[in-house]
Order: sequence, then structure tokens, then C-alpha cells
Amino acid sequence: MNIANWRIGYRLGSGFAFLVLMLFVVNAFSISKLSLFHEDAKLIVTWVYPDTVTTTGLIDVVNSTLVAYQRLLLVTDPAQVKSTLDMLGDLRKRGGQLLDKLVASNSPEASQQVIRDIQQIRPQFLA
Repeated sequence: MNIANWRIGYRLGSGFAFLVLMLFVVNAFSISKLSLFHEDAKLIVTWVYPDTVTTTGLIDVVNSTLVAYQRLLLVTDPAQVKSTLDMLGDLRKRGGQLLDKLVASNSPEASQQVIRDIQQIRPQFLA
């Protein structure tokens, strides 16, 4: 049975059937990849993004602390000095809370090692 011997209707029908079969194969492949994408996106939303937000908050605290120290060098009024020192105390507390939150997260071991290194060095700067 040779395809060349088929009537035109059978050839057209088999061609369209082949196209529909290919459509189903591509569709099944796409759905499986979409489910993998959904799992990856869920991982990002539940694990990576919260740690990123916490780390960004920690960077903001460090930047605000540096600005407060610069302000201490510039101000001479005792009230402004006291308010800046109070602000530094609040920033230290907030930074400690954010570091504790990062330690409590279940991030990779390399990230946890960096956080532990920061915690070991931090008391030298707070003294």
C-alpha cells in the first residue's frame, strides 16, 4: 500500500489527522512545561522573594545608618545629636531583627554562611 496510490481524499484526511496529532503532542508538551513553570514561580514567591525583601530592608538600614553617622559629624545642636543617636538605636534594633529573620529563613548554606559572618563582625561596629 503506497501513499501515491491513495485517493486525494484519503491523502488530505491523513495529512489533517497528522496535523491534529502533532497539535496534541505540542499541546501536551506545553502543558507539562507550564506546570513546571508554575512550580518554579511558586518557589520564587514563597522562598526567594521574601528573602529578597528582607535583604533589601537590611540594605536600607545600613544606608540609613551611614547617613545618620554623617549627620552626627555635621550637626552641633544637642537636640539634633540626641535625635540622631536615638535614630541610630532604632536602626540597630531593626537591623538586628532583619538579620534574625534572615537566619530563621531556610535559605541555602552559602547564604547562611554569609549571614553568620555578618553576625560575627557586626558587634565590632556596634561597640
